[in-house]
Amino acid sequence: IKAAKGEHCIFRSAKQIGYSTHFLSAQSGQQLRYIAPYLCTAYLDDYRSLESVSPSTIDSNAVNDRVLLPKLSEVLSSGTKHFIMLHQRGSHGPWELRSTSATAKFKDKDKNQRINDYDNSVVEFDLFWNELKTILESQKSKTLVIYLSDHGESVGKDGRWGHGFLARSSFEVPVL
Repeated sequence: IKAAKGEHCIFRSAKQIGYSTHFLSAQSGQQLRYIAPYLCTAYLDDYRSLESVSPSTIDSNAVNDRVLLPKLSEVLSSGTKHFIMLHQRGSHGPWELRSTSATAKFKDKDKNQRINDYDNSVVEFDLFWNELKTILESQKSKTLVIYLSDHGESVGKDGRWGHGFLARSSFEVPVL
């Protein structure tokens, strides 16, 4: 409730100290409907769902997170201080849609194909981060990047796949 009211809003805090605020998402407006009420959009200068980040995307479930990078470069080129949230799909299911034939490095026929698909999604995630690093290194200002995930994923352990259940694999998330 406090987040929806804007009482505990990171965008509000960023605005108060003079940053322009941006939310760029690789998810469609339909997919964002669950989190949009908690973003306190009154404090956002720029809110872009997939439809405005990459209008040519046909399948929102198969989008590549790298579609965010041209918009990020555009925002960074304005020269002001920015607080930017890149909202990615990352290694979120459906895993078989998170990589391309060119990035499908894991093809072990002895493994469950879902594990290969998940591992290939991580390859794609690494490529995103490599391109992000290149963009940020080209900037003349210092940049702080914080990565957090909204949930973990089970990849077959104890017969569980994905997320949405109370198990460590669903609620323990990395912070980088």
